[in-house]
Amino acid sequence: MNFRSMSEPWRRVLVLSLLVLFAGASTAETVTYYYTNQQGTPLATADASGNILTTSDYRPYGSQVLGSPAGGPGYTGHVNDPDTGLVYMQARYYDPVVGRFLSVDPSPDKEGKVDRFGPYSYANDNPVGNVDPDGRVPIVTRRTDGSISVQYPVIFAGAEASSASNREIFISQVAAMSGNYVVNGKATNVNFETTTVTKGLFTGTPSKAVNTITLMKGSTSDPTGRSNADLGGNKTTIRTDDRFGEGVAQHEVLHLGGVDDQKSPDGGIIPNNDDIMNTVPGRISSSDVETLINSKGNVQRDETK
Repeated sequence: MNFRSMSEPWRRVLVLSLLVLFAGASTAETVTYYYTNQQGTPLATADASGNILTTSDYRPYGSQVLGSPAGGPGYTGHVNDPDTGLVYMQARYYDPVVGRFLSVDPSPDKEGKVDRFGPYSYANDNPVGNVDPDGRVPIVTRRTDGSISVQYPVIFAGAEASSASNREIFISQVAAMSGNYVVNGKATNVNFETTTVTKGLFTGTPSKAVNTITLMKGSTSDPTGRSNADLGGNKTTIRTDDRFGEGVAQHEVLHLGGVDDQKSPDGGIIPNNDDIMNTVPGRISSSDVETLINSKGNVQRDETK
């Protein structure tokens, strides 16, 4: 289970929904503004003129105490299912009345993570301080021709992201990861790419499945001051002044996909090991790619079935 602490200010989100008039050939556009709290839960909606249309409020674990549950964005921005009273959180359904998921956490256990002791629990039993964003990225798709596609929906942030050249370097570094690898004992063509985040209430990229790529110069907030990423998460901070075009971006992207560092018993670099998860620059191995592809923490799609 991935969860994050909340420190974001209130924000206003513009959502455009299209209403198709089947009786005629024209299409009318309705603009609705969603006002959310720091957890991304919509507390009010307004029309294009700013007139309040609906108001709602929720208990800490998500049961609604003001307003009637409706389809669309609800508790922490996930999708309400008004027919069942459940909340669809991409990987699992969540029951806000009891504060528990209906199925176990699909992500693999990680040693030392105390929140793993409750596979049905929500946000480490701290719904005020944390949310469960899912962050199940990248999207791994098994194609009918036997190849595998690995897609990272991304948005860029940070001072260095304003440079088109920096963005292109990151995109090209991800694309350069494509190649032939041995996956589950079989030679497989694996294609890596970044994708544009699309907006839309029902057809767009899920907001909780977007990778935020922060590009910056100078020391990061990590104790090492280097580039870093959430292991199996959806946020990475990459220094453009430290081996940016030499494999750092690829190293951090693999972290997002659930591939951990390779370290010696004392936590240092393993001698005579050129794997990119041990040293940068380095080589992307079949083992790295296989780990990412098989990770239950990523979105898995299979076009062969």
